[in-house]
Amino acid sequence: MVKIKLIEKSNLKSIIPIVCDFNTSISREKIEVRLESMIEEGYECLGCYDNDVLVGVCGLWMQTRFYSGSVIEPDNVYIKKEYQSIGLGSKVMDAVYELGRERGCDVVELNCYVDNDQGNYFWKKKGFIALGYHYLKKLKQ
Repeated sequence: MVKIKLIEKSNLKSIIPIVCDFNTSISREKIEVRLESMIEEGYECLGCYDNDVLVGVCGLWMQTRFYSGSVIEPDNVYIKKEYQSIGLGSKVMDAVYELGRERGCDVVELNCYVDNDQGNYFWKKKGFIALGYHYLKKLKQ
């Protein structure tokens, strides 16, 4: 049985191999440096463990926004292929909802790439609605 739990801050580097699995265009070194900065900025992560093996991650951000109030934001939600389509994504989101409620959040908010058909289908099925576009402009090349 897969267990979902918040990864201790001191153990967040354990997510690097799985994050590298789904961020293939980013070097491991860059992911390591970015994770350090993210941890300093308040990044947290839920881990999905099959015994002691990490098989899924769900990064988390907590923020407050004018338009929505207190937000819990799942980020880079990824479950290894062999663990997909068995309801684990729903269990991860249940853990996100529970943590958000415990911390007094008003809403769950997230981003999903427009070309991620499987992800967009999942989020819509979970009751999420698209409010707008997420724009990006690179400042460095």
